[in-house]
Order: sequence, then structure tokens, then C-alpha cells
Amino acid sequence: MRKVLLSIIILFCTFFNLIAGGEPSTYFNIYVPPNNDAVRRDVALIVTAINDSTYFSINDDGADGDTDDTVSGWLMAGQSYILYIRDNGINDDARYASGGELKSDGDYFTIESSKLVYASMSTNSDWQHDFVASVNKKSVGSKFIIYSPATSFSNRDLNVFAYEDDTRVTISKISNSATNQTGYTDVDINNSQIVAQQTLDIGQDIIHFFTDGRDIMASGETFLIESNKDISVQYGALWTNARDGGGYVPSANGSSSGELFYFAVPYQAGGEQEIRIVSWDDDNDVVLERYVNGSWVEINNWNLNTYNPADWVGKQNGNVTYNTVFRVTCSIGKRVSVFEANWMETGSIGTSDMATMLSSANGTTSGTEFLAYIAPPGNEQNVVDPFTGNKIGQSLTHLYLFASTTQATVNVVDAKTQGQVFNKTFAVDAERYADVQITANEWKSIYNGTGTNSGSDRPYLFISSNQNIAVLNTNFNDNWMTYFGSSLPHAFKLSANETTNSAIPGDTLRLSSKIVIEGNSTLENANLTVKVGSGAVPVSSVLSNNTDGTSISGDISISDNNSIISFQDVPDIKATDDYEVVTELVLSTAYNNGELIEDNTVITVENILSGEIDNYQQESIITQGIQNNSSNASLLLMNDCSSELFDNTLTNSWNSVWLDYNNDGWDDLFLTDKNENSPNRLYKNESGSLTEVTSGQPVLNSLSKTVSAIAADINNDGWEDLFIVNATNANSSIYLSNNGIFSELENSGLSIHPEYFHGASFADFNNDGYVDLLVTNFFITKFHQLYKNNGDNTFTLITENEIAITSARSTAPVLADYDHDGLIDVFIPNGDSKPNSLFKNLGNFQFTAVTNEITTEAKNSVSAAWGDYDNDGDLDLFVGNASAQNNDFYVNNGDGSFTKLDITTITNNGGHSHGAKWVDLNNDTHLDLLVNNDQGRNFVYLNNGTGNFILKNDEIISADFGNAYGMAISDYNHDGMQDAFISTHGNEANKLFCGNSNDNHWIAFKLEGVISNASAIGAKLYLKAGGNWYYKELLPVSGFGSQSSLIQHFGLAENTVVDSLKVEWPSGITQHITTGLIVDATNVITEEAQVTLKLISFHDQNGNSVQDASEAGIENIRITVSNQTNYVVSGPNGETFVNLEAGNYDISLAPNDYWQLANSINQPLDGSEEFLTVYLPLEAKQLGNDVSINVVQTPWRRGFKNSTIVQVKNEGTTTAYPTDITLNYPDGVYIVDSERAYAEFGADYVFTVDSLAPGEIISFSLMDSVGLETVVGEFLAFEAHVYLETQDLNPANNSIYANIEIVGAIDPNDIVVSPRGEGTDGWVSADQWLTYTIRFQNVGSYYATHVFLESEIDEDLDINALELISSSHPVSVKLVGDSLKAAFYNIMLMDSSTNEVESHGYLQYRIKPTSRFNGGEPIYNQAAIIFDYEAPVITNKLRNTIKYDGNGSIGRLNVYPNPADNYCIINTDMDYIKYNEGEFLKSYSIKDIYGNEIRKGDFEPIKEATLQLENIPSGMYFIEAKELSGKRYVAKILIN
Repeated sequence: MRKVLLSIIILFCTFFNLIAGGEPSTYFNIYVPPNNDAVRRDVALIVTAINDSTYFSINDDGADGDTDDTVSGWLMAGQSYILYIRDNGINDDARYASGGELKSDGDYFTIESSKLVYASMSTNSDWQHDFVASVNKKSVGSKFIIYSPATSFSNRDLNVFAYEDDTRVTISKISNSATNQTGYTDVDINNSQIVAQQTLDIGQDIIHFFTDGRDIMASGETFLIESNKDISVQYGALWTNARDGGGYVPSANGSSSGELFYFAVPYQAGGEQEIRIVSWDDDNDVVLERYVNGSWVEINNWNLNTYNPADWVGKQNGNVTYNTVFRVTCSIGKRVSVFEANWMETGSIGTSDMATMLSSANGTTSGTEFLAYIAPPGNEQNVVDPFTGNKIGQSLTHLYLFASTTQATVNVVDAKTQGQVFNKTFAVDAERYADVQITANEWKSIYNGTGTNSGSDRPYLFISSNQNIAVLNTNFNDNWMTYFGSSLPHAFKLSANETTNSAIPGDTLRLSSKIVIEGNSTLENANLTVKVGSGAVPVSSVLSNNTDGTSISGDISISDNNSIISFQDVPDIKATDDYEVVTELVLSTAYNNGELIEDNTVITVENILSGEIDNYQQESIITQGIQNNSSNASLLLMNDCSSELFDNTLTNSWNSVWLDYNNDGWDDLFLTDKNENSPNRLYKNESGSLTEVTSGQPVLNSLSKTVSAIAADINNDGWEDLFIVNATNANSSIYLSNNGIFSELENSGLSIHPEYFHGASFADFNNDGYVDLLVTNFFITKFHQLYKNNGDNTFTLITENEIAITSARSTAPVLADYDHDGLIDVFIPNGDSKPNSLFKNLGNFQFTAVTNEITTEAKNSVSAAWGDYDNDGDLDLFVGNASAQNNDFYVNNGDGSFTKLDITTITNNGGHSHGAKWVDLNNDTHLDLLVNNDQGRNFVYLNNGTGNFILKNDEIISADFGNAYGMAISDYNHDGMQDAFISTHGNEANKLFCGNSNDNHWIAFKLEGVISNASAIGAKLYLKAGGNWYYKELLPVSGFGSQSSLIQHFGLAENTVVDSLKVEWPSGITQHITTGLIVDATNVITEEAQVTLKLISFHDQNGNSVQDASEAGIENIRITVSNQTNYVVSGPNGETFVNLEAGNYDISLAPNDYWQLANSINQPLDGSEEFLTVYLPLEAKQLGNDVSINVVQTPWRRGFKNSTIVQVKNEGTTTAYPTDITLNYPDGVYIVDSERAYAEFGADYVFTVDSLAPGEIISFSLMDSVGLETVVGEFLAFEAHVYLETQDLNPANNSIYANIEIVGAIDPNDIVVSPRGEGTDGWVSADQWLTYTIRFQNVGSYYATHVFLESEIDEDLDINALELISSSHPVSVKLVGDSLKAAFYNIMLMDSSTNEVESHGYLQYRIKPTSRFNGGEPIYNQAAIIFDYEAPVITNKLRNTIKYDGNGSIGRLNVYPNPADNYCIINTDMDYIKYNEGEFLKSYSIKDIYGNEIRKGDFEPIKEATLQLENIPSGMYFIEAKELSGKRYVAKILIN
């Protein structure tokens, strides 16, 4: 990561070279004149805010007899208030501008604001232009905000001038809609739309050299201009209708007085360009040039003394015009001011208009000396003079003199004779103005006596004042515009010395700022804020006083829109202080909300300083534009290497799998597509280059809703095979590879019917050398399916285990041997606010559901990833949640238990997380975490090796590039860095990201199973390097169901040698390798053959330790072998297998209640054997049956058939026969189909099992039906019993009793809210809009003609603020009392089995809480969904809770129970049920709703207190508690 130093010097001076011609300020006193003619070119005053929460007041002073245009209010950044002086009852503009009382005298205003604002005026016409100041109060800068007023014909133009080569400019529209009338503009500066970007060199512009600026600004819209280096900005009619207007040109130093100027002069016809130059120094050599084909060509030059003007007019120089950039320079260290205009001398009296703020001698608006070019007087016959109340009745030019806070005496004389021809003096009261009127004759008198260029004179007036004033120069008629400047002198400013203007993502930029005060002024009530534009992430910011060593750290607040660094309690800044501000930030590839940043976009950083000088509030801003070369990912962990192969292909892909389908040593890519009209895709990897395979692959011919795929060598023939998971409409199938050609495997034994299967994993669950298959179901009305691989290309469905009798809204199974017992366990994330599932593998396809920390959360979980993040040798678990819920992280304690770890960066980001994978992105030996989000930006968590993670929002893979679902990892290009393929759904482009190389080393392993499954799935790798051990398990399915490469990758950091590798193969073989391991390469490891022991467990009934013909093998016996960390479990016929090295082994049983070995067994192995059978004679500890029954049912849906699985197991030591199973159903529910015969006796259904051997499990499925006579929501009793002829050893597990709820439609019929709020109670602010979405789906067997929704609006929601956002189908919505009722008529909603996509619908609306809150009030919402005329389906019930006001000295108080009877308990802990935290309380009082104190008391300082409530009448009360610091906590309580 690079660090770039940016140095900013913040200067406070008593006098500053700021802009003339208009600049932002907090104070203006201005005059807005009216139009002369009734042509509806109405004039408007515009006030535009630079920062959020800016208070402004426009005061119509009333000197003309009216104050109708006085207004005040608040503005957000970029927002304007538009004030047409024709409005508000008095028409101060020309006739016909409005129907109000006609006065036609204009208006004098004072404008004040709490923060910097622009103030400007403009007529609704073309033919006008001006320069715009930067937000930093200078004429040049890197950020500008422009409101584009109404025009007559064409859009307004925008031009930009660069002062350095390679200046990057970004122009964005920030308004949501146009505003062309009095009122507030509709602006969101944080939701900008880029309309143009250009890179300029000196001499280039965007009107003549480039054309981006032509017609770019539509009327009524607002625009933001940002750059990485200083620019100046000109806007108005610059290309078409470009007659009239003019302005003072910005100099390179940021004022209007300097030695270097770049500008253009608009024109409509030949010869109309005019340039006026005034010198402020003697012996000043001035040169005027134009830019031609990369060179500067001189036009003219002059040697000028102080106050001497020079003029160049195209008409008087061959009637020329130049459509290019001009440059004016003067002697080094000396100054001139430049005024550009058109159609002044080239027009005539009454034909030209312009308005501009004069430049004082020092280049500022506020000053004491001015030299003004006087334009020909404009027609003002119909204008009323506000000083006299009479019509002017002639043509005039004006100099309006605006006094600051002190009365000024102003003298105005002609420049040539110093007052012999024209001489007037004015006394201007403080904060008032005077009008210097120049008649046509007076104008002619100072212009050669004729008003023509017949002589050498030019019409200039010199203005001098004894106090600072501002001067508006105008000959208004019906077309003019200008930005106002302030008469108030600037007491301080910010200025910057920059050392860089561009950077790349990953750069750390350091902004060093100095605060220097000159003179004796003190800045009081100082406020310092640093605002960092979206796309750059601040790391820190510190304000230090180097004089006394004190410092203040800024508080960083990052939002989607920007980052704000605020400094609390900034002291008054004195001249003797030496302050420095140091801010560090990192550039990102994406904006804060995750949207990718266009290459070379400018990111703005602002320092904002405000305070009071002599009781006047002032503010100054400095901006730093940084060109973000976002396409340069060289400093990042990863780069976008998608290429046109993926960028130009839009798919509905959910998952992918990396596999080497052609055995060439390079991972290829198989990509699924859920669009049933699009095929899945296969990409061949040719030495690191992917090309799509379009023919010769039968697997690509099937069109179905494929959600995922997995790969493994199912028959150990050396070729990886594919399993395709389809969601509805088509079976899920295995495609067998025949030398790399995939064809569907028929008669495989898989019964994957068209149901909503969502994910799958291959693993050797019984360690027999063949991968088995687990498939998960997303419908809660269906079960997961587990298949045993028979080793002959067929599979057997295994139903006698807890996985197979579990149903939930599940995504993909994510596997791990989390307890190191040698058996692959199963984690399944579940949605629908149901707990996740963790199944411990007991062997022989027996699993038990584990209840622990992992399975207690009830969220909308959709993904998971196992990884040893802390390198302690066991796998930890990350769980990804959708629906904006926080993700979860569980640390493996090493003993089979887990601790939920609240790592802020991982578990508090919210999101809609789907894909997830642990991967060492930088090869530093520590596993990092990648997480995809379906909405918003993705997460990159960099593991720093200390147990903490860094959220890397600067990474390109962390951007929001689409609806990201699955993620699969591979070093597909063999460069030693891990690459990530991201699947995106919803007709979007998938993405491939490649790891960037670094200096760290790595090693990778391709495992080849021999005794184990050929893919080595389930193998464990222990790697030792640099004295440390690192651990991985080869279980490639992760996240949302994508499969990563089978090649296992380890980062080695600086290690160049690997000490050793230990591989624990699924077969039980342990292989140690200490030599021949090559670093920075992929090593092939082949499983070494060992002795295979066949262990047979049998009931040795006669005690001879020999299995006689009559002695049956016993299943499900857990067997341990010394020196082995794993145990094995006997399968059919009591058989199981274990692979061992040469050695001496004790064989024993794991502890159990019923069996023991008849004698101890020690088995020596000398290594010469390949296969050996060992018999394990078992004795019964006690004789008898222990038969258990288990019944699992899908939800009982009214009017539908539902699935039930019955399982009986004999855990005893003798055969049970016969065994009767009785199921007792309630009225309205009955069996309609069963795969096992039964007898019916009323409500009892009896199934007979002839015999059940020890260890035997029998399962069967049946279909029951819930009749329409049942009622949704009622609970019905169900019983299941197993009856034996003999006494059972454990009768407690012979029966099941359950109350089962009758449910309506599901999948999904629910209601969700955004934002969900914080915590389980959904805490939200009282002013938070709540967006509710009611979702429904027809999962019946026929389409629904109508759908009706009803929702009661909580009393704490403002029904008058309800807004309908959208709906899936045409809908009729009405409010009846406090109820929202919606009707979807005749929508013919398809059923899910016919068309799953079209079976869904929704209604979305938003609403705000009422304003009457104290905090703690719950807001509930629930909906009823009616399909046709069925009974309502009641959704889940949502809860949000209003936050307590965190401002001031009042905090939240917890009270429980509430309502209460005789007592209640209080504390300040936000989650008192889980934690014993909060403040120490010292006193309390109870008040009624009228504020009367009912009871009070004191405590010894205590965190939780019990209050006695006896003898307090029933009703609502308030409890107020105080803690030691005096802070108050308040809560409501209802006393019964």
C-alpha cells in the first residue's frame, strides 16, 4: 500500500486575495433589478447551499414599501431556494411577470446564512453568462455547484479551464427534478449522475477544444463540477445565443487580480468578442494570446502603469472572432484584472445587457479601489427607481455600491481626468447601498465625447472608498445574470499546498494541514469538519496544537453518501497557537454504497472551518480533488479479470463449480443458469485462458432451472463427474464423465424428483472409498435426501437418519469434520427465521441433530463457510444471513463445542450475504473471508493474524457489481494467488476476480485417493512451515452452494521451505511427507496403500469368540482403534473397514449402554498384509429390546397432502418381534397413502414390523391429508406408539405426543420491513420511514384468480403519511379506518408447481411513525393474505421499537416486567437478559402522566434495582432514574 502526502496550509489573515465577480459567503447585501420590458424574462434571486443543514434568511428590507419577498429556511448541500421577485403578492419585476401589484422597482435584500452559500441572480433568458466561484470562496478550485435557471430557447452551456496538464473534470447532475419557480429545488448531492468527464491540458476547454460542455445544463437542474486540480468554471450562453453578458476572469491565484488568466469569450457573430485589462502596477508588460493547435499565438501586448486599462475588441481588429481559449499574462510579481464580455462596444445604447461584481485592486469583491469598464446604458424607461418611486424613463448604466458593517464614503470619478469630466460622491450607510446612475450623455462624455471608438478614450470610472464596499456593475434591460459577492471582508480562509492530484485504489493519502493566525484576531466558537467524498475511506484525522501538545481526534462517521469527520470542543484559535490537522484516507474502487467508480472520477475532500470574528459568523472551505484511477488495481488484493467472456454474457446464475473436467491440470468452470430457457455453461481452461465450450457436451443440452452443481469422481475412474441440482420442473441428475464428456447417468437410483432442491455436497459419509450425496430441499414441505454410493454407479436413498427426516427452508449443505472424529458432519443453513441445523455423523449414515451455540440462532441464514481462521487446528464457522441481518461467527473450542464470537467487522455489517469462502488472499498464512451480498456491496475481511479482521472496502471485489450469489475459488491461472468467480442472478454479468501477486510464497496440493475416494474429498491436511502448523479440510462446497477447486492452497508468507505435510485420508490412512515438497508450486500427493482391516461386530451368543452361522452381525456399533483419532461404525452385517499402518493396535468399543467386547483385542500389523478380517465378539450387558420411535412431519397445511416419515430403531440386544406401530390422528387428518401396509381402526393406523434386529433401523414414508374442516391456527393432538410383546428396556422412548398447528399457505407468505432495525426488537429512530413488503406465493395446485391483502396500521404509525411504492401486479388499495386493504383482481396467479417464478407476488408501501414518542414504544405489523375465497393466511408479526432520544442528558431505562403488578426491576443495560451491564443508579422517582410525583427513593449505587409498586393505582406512569453522573433515564410503565 502506497502512502501519498498531501499538505494543506490553513491560513487566517486580516486580508485575503479571494475572488471578485462573486463568491460564497455567509452575508450579502444586494440589489436585484427588474426587467424593463414585458417580455417575461423574469428575474430570480437564487441562494444555493454548499453543505447540509444550512439555515438561510432572505430579508426584503422594505425600503420600497414592501417586504413580501422575505423568506427563511433550511437547505441541504447543493439545494437552492429560488425567489422570483414577481411573486408573493408584489410584482417587483416588469409588467406581466405576474398578476400581483405592479411596482417594477426591484428589491434590495440582505442574505445571511449559518454556513457558506452562493447568491446569484438571473433572468429567464439566453444571452448571458458569468464565471462561478468554487465552494472554497476562490475563483479557482476543485468543486463547484451550479443551479441552471430557466432559459428562453436552449440549454445552458458550461466551460472549464485548466491551469495544469492532465486535469480530470467530472460533471454530475445532482437534482432529482427541475425547479423553475419560486421554492426549493429537489436535490440529492449524494445521488449524483455523471453527465460528462474529460481530461484537460492547458489551453483546452470543453466548448471549443472538446464539446462536452455544450447544452449540458437543462433549465431548473443543479450540477456539481469536481476536478483533481484547480480549474475555473464559466457558464451561461457560451455556444449558441451567446450574446450579452460578461464577467471578471479568474486568475490562477484564485482571485480576480493576478498574472495568469485562461478564459474564452462567447460570441454570436463576428467581431463581438471584447477583452478589458486593467493594470494594478506600474511598468507592467501584458500579453494577450490565443491557443492554436497546441501553441500560443500572440494577439496583442501592452506596457501599462497603475490604473491603466487596455482593450481588445474583435470588431476593431479586423472583425475577428476566435473560438478558442485566450491567455493573459503580465510581468512576474505584478497584477492585472481581466474583464471579458461581448456586444458591449459592438452593440449600442439600449441593446446590450450585463451584470458583474467588480474586482477591487486586490482581486476581491470587497475592497476600497475599483476601476470599472462602463457598458453602454441599457433601456430602463419602464423601471421604477426604488429611491424616488418614479420611473427612470431613460437609458442608464449603474454602479451599485454596497456598504459593509461600517458607513462608507465613496467617490466615483472618470479614470482619465480623475474627476474633471465625471465626479460624484456618496455616503453609504452601514449595510445599505447607493445607486451611481450613468446616463447616456455621461457615458458619452467619458467615451471620446461621442460614445464611439473614434478616439483613444475608453469609458472607465474609478471608485474609491474609505471603507470596504462591494460594487455591482450593470446596464440591465432584459438579459443578465451574475453571482453576487459579499461586502463583508473575509477574516479568515483556508488554502492548500498540494503535492498530488491523482491516486489509485489502495493508496493511503495523508493530508497534513496547518492552521496559522496572523495579527491579533481570535476565531471564536470554532468548528472544524473534514468531509471525504464517497469512494475514499478515512482512516483517522487528528487536530493537534503543537504549542501545548494537546490534540483532538476526529469522530469518523461513514455513510453511503460520504464520510464526515467532526471535531468536538475545538477551542478558540489564537495567533500564538500552532495547529495541525492530519487526515489519512484510502482510495477505493467503489463508492461507499458499493457502486463501482468510473475510471478517473474525481473524489473531493473538503476542510470546512467556521466560527465568529467580531461577532460575525463566517465560514471558509478548501477542497481537494483527487482523480481516482479506479481501473488500476495494482495495489489491491484482487483485480477484475472477467474479460468480455463474462462481461458480455447476462445470465441468471446462482452457483458455479471449478473442476478439471479434461484432466489437463487446469481448473475448468461449470456455470449454472436458473433460467429454464438458457443452458448451463462450461468453460475450458487453456493454460489460464477460459473459452466457452458450446458443443459436444450433452450436459449442456438440458434446459432447466439449475441452481447449483457439484463435482467429484463418483466411480473412482479418474474423471470428475457432475451432479446438477434443479429447482422444480426437472429432475436433478448425475452426469457421468466419459473421458471428459458428460452424459446423464440413467438408472442411478437417484429419485430426485422435480422439487425445490437448492444445494448438494459430495462426501464419503461412511468412509468406504466412494463419495456419497446429500441434497437439500428449500421447500419446508419436503425433506432432504441422503444417498449412499454403492460403488457401481448406483445410489441408495438412506432414510434412517435425522438428516433425511428434516425439512426446512434450506440452501446448501456445508460440510466439515468439526470434532475431528474422522466422520464428515453436516451444517445446513436455514431461512425463514428458523434455527440452523448441525448434524454430527455417528457413522454408518447415522446422524444426530446437535443443539449448541450454532443452532440457537433463528435468522434468515442462506450460506456458511468453515475455515481455521486462528490456525489452531480446527474449523470455525461463518454463517451468512440475508434480509439485512447481521452475519454470525462461531469459534471452534476444540472439544466439539463452539463460542459465538462478536467480531465487529464480521458480525455487525448487516447485508444480504450469500456466497462465502475462507481464502488466504495475500498468502500471509492467515485465512481471510470473502462474502457476497445479493444487495449492496460485498465484504472483504482481511485477517490480520491477531484474531481481528479489517473490512477492505477499497477492494474491487467488495463493490456492488450485481446481485451476487455464489462464490467459487481457484488458482485457475496457476500464478499462486487465489481467484474468485462470482455468480450473479437476475440477468446480470458474472464476474471473475484474479489475485494480485505479491512477495509472499505459497504451496498447493492435488490429492489423489487410492483407498479413499479418488477425489480425496474429506481429506485433512496439516502443514508445518516456519515452526507453525496450518490446517485444511478438502470439502469444497461453501457459501450458497458453489464448489471451489479440489486443489488445496496454503499461503506461506516469507517461508521458502515447508517442514512437513501430514494427510489424514478419509480411509483412515495417515501419510507423513517431509521431503520433496516444492514451494511456489502445486504438488501431487497420492495416497499410500496400507493394511485394510475388515472389522465384523457380532453377538457372540455362545461365548466362543467365533461368528457362528446363527450369530448376526450388529449394526451401528462404534469402534475405536488405538493411535487413531477417529472411530468407525459397523454397517450392514456388522461390517466396517479401517486402514492402518504397520503397528500394534488395541481395538475396543466406544462407551455404550448395551454391548461390550467378550475379550480384549490386540491386533499386530507388520505391513506385509494388504487385507485382514478381525471379528469383534460382543456380549450383551443386559438382554432385551430398546425400541424407539420417531416421527417427522412437514407442516400440516389445510387442504393439502403432507409428508410424514416414521422411523423405529432397536437399540437393544435382542430381536423385537413382532412390533406394532400405531399412529393416532385427530379428526380432519387422515392417511391417504403409505409405502407400508397398515390397518385402520377409527383414528388409529397400525403398522406391523415382523422383526427388528439389534441395531436395526426401519423407516417408511406416508402421505396424510388435512381436511378443510380444520381451522388454520388451531393445534391438533397427534400420537405415535410402538408396542412390543416383551418388556422394553426403555419404555420412555416408545411413545410420542405432539400438538401440531394447522397452517395455511407457505413459501413465502410473509411481511418484511426495511430497515429491520437494531436488535431483536428492531430499534429505529422516530423519524425513520418504514418500508413494508407483503409477499405471497400460490403453492396450491391451481392458479389463484384473486389475491386480497389486509393489514392493520399500528396506532403509532401515521396513516396520513402512507405511500404506496410498488406491487407485483395491478392492485387496488384503499384505507378503511386504520386498515390497509389491497385487492389483486383477476391476476391468475400461477401455482408454484406449474410456474414457480410466476407464483409470487408482493405489495410494498412505506409509512412513518407519528411524532408522539418518548422512546421504547413498540410498533407491530402483520398481514392477512387471502387466495380467492380461502381462509386468510396470517403472516409473521413484525416488531419495531422507537429509539430513545440519545441527545441531551436522557437515556434509555429498561423496565420489566411491564405491565407490572406489585414490583418491577429497572436497569440501563440495552440487553439485560443476556448481559449484566449498564450504569450505576442512585435514585428514582415515579410520576403520573400529569407530572405529579407518586413515589421516589435513593439507592446505594446499583446497576439493577427492584421497585415496590404496592398501593399505586392502576394506570400509565413514568419512571425516572438517575445515575452517578447525574444523567437521567426515563421509561413508561403500565401498572395493573
